[in-house]
Amino acid sequence: MDSPLKYASVVCVIAVLGEALLMGRKGGQFMRSLNQPSHAPPIWAWSLIGVAYYLICFFGLYRLLGRGVEGRLGLISLIVLMAANTVWNYIYFRLRNLKLAFWYSVGYSAFAGTVLLVLIEVDHRAALALATYVAYLPFALLLSYRTWKLNT
Repeated sequence: MDSPLKYASVVCVIAVLGEALLMGRKGGQFMRSLNQPSHAPPIWAWSLIGVAYYLICFFGLYRLLGRGVEGRLGLISLIVLMAANTVWNYIYFRLRNLKLAFWYSVGYSAFAGTVLLVLIEVDHRAALALATYVAYLPFALLLSYRTWKLNT
């Protein structure tokens, strides 16, 4: 495997498999059991949000892999962000700890903002793509907080 396209694909597939493994078989059932805020997307929409997230990550990985040594910090930062996103599934779906999931999301969002700043310095197009995801995170934080409070 010598192309950025292949490496970016492999990283995304590993992350998707990690999410599925850490979520477990009853993720959808758990989501349906929760009291959801009125502004929460329907459960099926989370799949679309996930696809959009991985398209953003794939694009960023592809761009950064093509930059060689110059893109290394951005590449490592983005991969760590993806790994952190995967860990959230364990906290939310396996531990079913909504409070911890919220506070983890706060730190995750701050890290995502930091990754965005790194990408701005390394690759403007990758940064622009990630900026769309970072712009979504305040909504996700509000949703996480409200879900936690509605279910305690």
